[in-house]
Amino acid sequence: MKQNEETEILNNGELEIRAGDAKIKSQYILANIKNGLYPYPYDIKLETLEDSRDAANLSGISNNSLPQKRSINQNDDNEFGSIDVNSELELNAKRLKQDDLNESKNEPVSLQDQVPNSKRNRGMNVNRKFTHSKDVISICVKFLENACTFPNCKFSHNIDEYMAQKSEDIGPVCHMYESYGKCPHGVKCRFALAHTREDYSQIVDEEKIKTVIPWEKTVLNVVERSTQRELAKKNKNGSSNPKIDEYLKELARVQKERIPSRSNAGNITKETSVDTLETSKPLKEDKTVDTITEDGGNEEIKIEGKKKEFKEFQKSGLSTDNFVEQTSKNEKNSYPESFIRLRPQEKKRIDLRDKLYLAPLTTVGNLPFRRLCTSFGADITCGEMTLAKNLLLGNSTEWTHLRRHNSEKIFGIQLAGSSPAILAAAVDRINSIAPSIDFIDLNVGCPIDLVVNSGAGSALLDRPSKLTDLLAGLNYLTPTPITVKLRTGFLSHKPVVHKLIPNLLPHVAAIAIHGRSREQRYSRAADWEYIRRCVRTAHEASTDSENPVAVFGNGDILDYTDYIRSVDGVDGVMIGRGALIKPWLFTEIKERRVWDISSRERLDVLRDFANFGIEQWGCDTMGVNTTRRFLLEQLSFMHRYIPVGLLETLPQKMNERPPAFVGRDELETLMASPNVENWIKLSELVLGKAPDDFTFVPK
Repeated sequence: MKQNEETEILNNGELEIRAGDAKIKSQYILANIKNGLYPYPYDIKLETLEDSRDAANLSGISNNSLPQKRSINQNDDNEFGSIDVNSELELNAKRLKQDDLNESKNEPVSLQDQVPNSKRNRGMNVNRKFTHSKDVISICVKFLENACTFPNCKFSHNIDEYMAQKSEDIGPVCHMYESYGKCPHGVKCRFALAHTREDYSQIVDEEKIKTVIPWEKTVLNVVERSTQRELAKKNKNGSSNPKIDEYLKELARVQKERIPSRSNAGNITKETSVDTLETSKPLKEDKTVDTITEDGGNEEIKIEGKKKEFKEFQKSGLSTDNFVEQTSKNEKNSYPESFIRLRPQEKKRIDLRDKLYLAPLTTVGNLPFRRLCTSFGADITCGEMTLAKNLLLGNSTEWTHLRRHNSEKIFGIQLAGSSPAILAAAVDRINSIAPSIDFIDLNVGCPIDLVVNSGAGSALLDRPSKLTDLLAGLNYLTPTPITVKLRTGFLSHKPVVHKLIPNLLPHVAAIAIHGRSREQRYSRAADWEYIRRCVRTAHEASTDSENPVAVFGNGDILDYTDYIRSVDGVDGVMIGRGALIKPWLFTEIKERRVWDISSRERLDVLRDFANFGIEQWGCDTMGVNTTRRFLLEQLSFMHRYIPVGLLETLPQKMNERPPAFVGRDELETLMASPNVENWIKLSELVLGKAPDDFTFVPK
């Protein structure tokens, strides 16, 4: 092959490492092993899997489910699924087919170039479906408690019939019983043999119960389903909080002052009043276009009679503020500065500086994952993005995002929305029924089309006046500190956060900046120099020089050396994808060390997640398979971790991908597999055999 700037030829005719590939030690690269350059590596450093089997016994997992020792060229299969160099791992080696293309063209061909454009542009499976496994016969929970009062109960009261069809127990040890002295699921538990007598009565460890906090009290901000329905009904009658009415009245006044008279503005017309809260109709987005003036001020005008020109301008790829500048340069549109003049409530003081912040993560940032990261050293955690409108409509999934485990040290929730009335009502409800929240974060960074098209998330970056009004209102309505998470801008070539910051500072306790634009999403490297520029701007504009607003940086932290390099010049670091790939990253950072974590230790991490999931979703059939689904979501990121001992050059970089490789033992190899079938095998090590009809599609 031809050697050029993007290609590095290794000695002895071994596989070449292309640009964007992580540098794996030659003896672990699958192609080199297949070519006979190196022996099968398990005799180099064999993992002591006896420890894994001992750990499995504690969780009721059969020893037969774990990988067995094997020697070189041993091809016998076991229940775990033996990894044969010439069979299963070939699925992981599809990238090696590029070699033929490289040789024919004498140039490297990236993997991305082989992906169809339609798939490459999407980046996610937006219409994926999940298997919801449950018992064939549903037994009445109240009957098990001798408390069913329904004469025509639709659930079974025949316990013998239920036990006959129930799936086989996963193992002899129930995490709930061992941890709390009692299992809330009784005979429905998939580990029921651990606490069930022959007559199906339940064993209770009274001594354990006296010494531990009941599991139902370890989770805070739990809102019962009946309360959610009641709140949804109240929303139809509007808000009864006079503070909300005062805020909306003040907001209407401010918006009126920002609009010039007809005589001075030509086609610029008066803006409509703020939307009222309607739960039965979809939100109607106004056609107001905001832009930022050169001196950092805000302008807000409405386009009237220029829809065609505006659409044509959008095709050019420029931001909306360019259109406003171009169409109004000959108009007299010098607007008076107008801001919401409402005194914010006295805030709880929280110290966020120099702390490790786990970013709010949609789907994967669930409570079990946050508990896992907290156990590894995360100081600040935040719930998944919550859509304010869905919260008010009584969506039960949105309300679960408010839940907090008592191990989370500093906990916040994240709201997304664009309507001042809806966000105000959501905060009002949260204030009244979810008191254990340390801060409320407004999402101004989500790049998802569904969110952006509704005017929320990253769309607010092009609406500076509206963004300021939203934060001012939230700051006025709640005693809880308000924070905001932003991207650098909507478009890659036009960062705007440094202009937004001075107007945001009076209303927020902290700012987090993801060093990419909405247009970039997660491509390209995060721009930490721009983040530091924004931090300097915030400190210079702060009215409290001794205690300025904390500004966190976010992007591409996957190693403690990344943290050391990035933390200089910022008030704190937020970690997102790095924590998904390496939940133990927080420990590495705090202990300033490289952790060559073994496959056995990583299996223990999966087991901890499974136990936390069982506490969250239950240990019955449905709860176990819900836990399995979210464990697989976690594995869809964790498989990208490259063991430290296999790397030729440290550290691993976020966007680097390795050539197909084998690990130092079968379990390490299996954990590196990108195949869903192998992720399900890993889930079976901690959650027992998956149902025959179980399927999973990664995000």
